[in-house]
Amino acid sequence: MESQSLVDDHPNIDVVIIGAGMSGLFAAKTCVDAGLVVAVLEAKSRPGGRVFAEVVELDNDQVSLVNYGGMWMGPTQNFLKQLTEEYQVNTFPTYNQGNHIQLIGGKRSTYTGDIPNLFLHKLLDAQTVIWKLDKLAKTINLEEPWKSKDARKWDIVSGEAYIQGICFTEDVFQLVKTSFLTVLFIEISQVSMLYLLWYIASAGNVGELISLEGAQATLFEGGTYTFIEKMIEKIGSDNVFLDNPVTKISQNESGVLVTTSKLEIQGRYCIFAAPPQMTKFIEFTPSLPPLYRSLASTLIIGGAIKAHLFYETPWWRELGYSGQVVDTEGPICYIADESPTEGIELDPPVLPSLVLFITQKGCNSLEREGITREEDRRHLFERVVSQAFESDEALKSIGYFEYDWRNDPYIHGCPVGLHGTGALTSYKTSLREPEGRIHFASTELATIWAGYIDGALRSGHRAAQEIISML
Repeated sequence: MESQSLVDDHPNIDVVIIGAGMSGLFAAKTCVDAGLVVAVLEAKSRPGGRVFAEVVELDNDQVSLVNYGGMWMGPTQNFLKQLTEEYQVNTFPTYNQGNHIQLIGGKRSTYTGDIPNLFLHKLLDAQTVIWKLDKLAKTINLEEPWKSKDARKWDIVSGEAYIQGICFTEDVFQLVKTSFLTVLFIEISQVSMLYLLWYIASAGNVGELISLEGAQATLFEGGTYTFIEKMIEKIGSDNVFLDNPVTKISQNESGVLVTTSKLEIQGRYCIFAAPPQMTKFIEFTPSLPPLYRSLASTLIIGGAIKAHLFYETPWWRELGYSGQVVDTEGPICYIADESPTEGIELDPPVLPSLVLFITQKGCNSLEREGITREEDRRHLFERVVSQAFESDEALKSIGYFEYDWRNDPYIHGCPVGLHGTGALTSYKTSLREPEGRIHFASTELATIWAGYIDGALRSGHRAAQEIISML
């Protein structure tokens, strides 16, 4: 069905939703479940937003699923767990057996479990830092962080400045800093300490963020893109309009009018479910309040390349490694095994592979060194993995695939927009608050598991319920 025909057939749309990512589609699903009529507008040629997967062909003609975006689920991510149960999506645990590798300042060591291989005084230093961060995070007001105890004190210093001040050893400082880099994809020197504490509180504690038994515990058969497909099936594919970047949103006392280059859709309400920083590319009539526009413009988003190296066999397991690597210096700050344990059959298959996270720091390093071609990055990353695992098997990849989120024209980075120093206590407002008939949803706006798929679902549900309660 052509886009315009939906407008003709359904002139009385209840909710126009902008953005077909996890937040937007879950908001749409929630509205449909409540009996409302929706239209979802997506700027890109594909749905999913920051969730993106595809089946690829490897050098040996085999095929495998590759997840370019959000892909994990943690044990306390209850909205995602409920959706998993509702759609009966099979899961499998992230491989976590054997030795982990850590590279601190170029020095290599291995360990098992969650406790790094450090000298006793450094281990105590690390545990104390995490304890202090968790204790402070418990004081944060998740709904209004600027009202937290000592909010201004924490907001005017960066996360790096505070953490450096409480670390007694350089190795622990670098390890903690890199651990947060693997989560935020941006240096904590750019992030407010108040925001960092809020982010920790949103997840529950530091361990939930960085542990393979936390937010990275579980993977999905078919990848997280399965949820995108199933939600669109529920909403109705005729109600989702791809390749329709919104250019204007007008509202008055009776409804909203949303304009793209191809169509106009009228509705009673609108949910803006794209990243908040994207509002600056859209004309709002009347304009969004200056306070909203200013705060949205302060959001910082990390640049990230998510890359995947495929192999004939999971050779790292045969060498006794889990596949997990944390590196404080190299272009790849984090590596993990994304393939299933032997004996688990998936459809589509996920062949032996390592997922590599190249954050803003690594991206900048690659560009300075002139490593701008995908082929060159593949060869470099093979060498980096070979050095980390001390094995030439890493040089024998049968496939390499990457996605550079910095080049996504409607997201501009990944995984989440963050607040720098001073923003939260200067503006003292939330980007969650509705503006007339326009409501807002995205993982940035969640108060639980912000920055994750679960947070995106929660935010979409909250925005939908705000509208449902008024109809």
